[in-house]
Parts: sequence; structure tokens; C-alpha cells
Amino acid sequence: MIEVKGPFSKIPITRNFKNHLAFVAGGTGITPILQVIEHVLSDPEDTTQLTLLFANDEERDILLKDRIDALAAKHRDRFKVIYVVNHPRLFSGHLKGRISSDMLLKCLPAPGPDIMIMV
Repeated sequence: MIEVKGPFSKIPITRNFKNHLAFVAGGTGITPILQVIEHVLSDPEDTTQLTLLFANDEERDILLKDRIDALAAKHRDRFKVIYVVNHPRLFSGHLKGRISSDMLLKCLPAPGPDIMIMV
């Protein structure tokens, strides 16, 4: 028998906790981030803006892409996703390379008291 516990919340995310939540994830690190994104977007009274900067080596490595894209399409006014791919196909529209400080400055909201960035 296997017993499983969790997830354990370290930061309580409540309705309109912050004006903007931004996330930086890579590879399988998307799973806990996606749980938070889905939780926030599931509340129709929550107006929190969400940005996801998600890095992978190749486009085929992007886990849960269909699910993430569906959320972004359904919540265009609140959820923006930016894919960073180290080896993108030509004209893929994704940022190329590894996440850099320039990408963080361009893609994520500026620091402030009502902004939280989770990595």
C-alpha cells in the first residue's frame, strides 16, 4: 500500500490576494504552478491577472500545452502564457533560448506590493 499526502499549502491563495501573480516554470515544474493557475481561474469573482513564463528545451517537451493554451484562450483577459524554447521550430512564435534577465524584465510585471512572482 502507498500512502500519499499533500499538496501542502505554504502560501494561502485567496480571492484577489494580489492584483497580479506571475510564474516562472521549466519542464515538469509546471505541475504545482498549474494547480495555482487553475485554482485562481476557477473563481469567477477573482480578478487577479496571471502571467506564465514557461521554458522547455524543445516544443515537443512542453507538458500540458493543450491544457495551458485552453486556459489562456478561455481567460484571455486574465491569463497570459509565454513559452520559451531552447530549440524552437522556425516561426513558432515562441521566445528562443533560456530564460534570461531580459526576458523576465520584458515578460513579467514590475515588482510592487500587489505583485507576486513565483518560481
